[in-house]
Amino acid sequence: MKIIVISGSHSNIGKTTLLRNIQVKLQPSSTIAIKLGHRSFNSEKPEKFFSNMPEGLEYIESLRKSGSTDFLLIESNSIFNYLEPDLGIFLQSKGKTEKDSAVLAKSKADIIIDENFDCNTAVKIINEKTGMKLLDDVLWDQYKYIYN
Repeated sequence: MKIIVISGSHSNIGKTTLLRNIQVKLQPSSTIAIKLGHRSFNSEKPEKFFSNMPEGLEYIESLRKSGSTDFLLIESNSIFNYLEPDLGIFLQSKGKTEKDSAVLAKSKADIIIDENFDCNTAVKIINEKTGMKLLDDVLWDQYKYIYN
């Protein structure tokens, strides 16, 4: 199971949108998307939500043991305190102060979508770390969402 973490400098930067767009691109692979955080969550949304980190980690471990999932997409900054994903993507906003949990996430990310984002380099990193080549348009769309 390949684990991809989407993190960001603050709320409402597009982490969930990126998570969902990557999930669509990974079809028909067995892909599960989860959110780990402290906010309340709308149960009608498709991602599984864990406000409690131990419960989220227990769920991740159960997925690992089952062997039935190809990709696990996690939206979280603080997950980097507990595991090292196969790929970390960080969304950096322009002009807003990073929340505390974003500092670690940014330092651990393999790809940072910021003003200097290079999509070609990002695609190479994704291919090296996960074997995928299909995410260039998803990342480019995310860059345009934040910076245009």
